[in-house]
Amino acid sequence: MSLRTLTLLSTGLALACSPVDVDVPLGSEMDSDQDGLTDAEEVGLGTDPDNADSDDDGFTDGDEVAQGADPLAEDDHPYTGGYGSDACRDGIESTGHSEGDIAEDFELMDQYGETVRLHDFCGRAVLLVSGAFW
Repeated sequence: MSLRTLTLLSTGLALACSPVDVDVPLGSEMDSDQDGLTDAEEVGLGTDPDNADSDDDGFTDGDEVAQGADPLAEDDHPYTGGYGSDACRDGIESTGHSEGDIAEDFELMDQYGETVRLHDFCGRAVLLVSGAFW
C-alpha cells in the first residue's frame, strides 16, 4: 500500500508530496497489541487481541505461547531462566523408577528462586545436580 506524506517547513508551508511505501498487515496478519501473535491466533487461543498480556501476569501472550505457557492462566508463565516448558507436560504419567521409566513429577527451586516442575521439561534431557552438607 502506498501512502502520500506531506513535508512541511517550519513556517508551516507545504513543500512537496511524495509517495511512501508502508507495510500494512491485512486481516489475519494484524497484531493489534504487538505481542507477537496475530489477532487471528489470539482469537483461536481465546486471548484478547487488544491486550498484550491477557492474564495480567507480566508476560506477553506471545512470550507465553513461545515458551509453552498458558497465556490465560496467571500462575502459568515462562520461567525466569528462559527455559521453556513443553506442551506434553500435562499428559505425562509416571511409570516407575527403573531405567527408561518416566519419573514421578516433583518441584524444586531454581537459581532464580522460582519453583520448577520436572514434567515441564518433558522430551528434554534434564541434569539434576544435588549436594548435601552434613
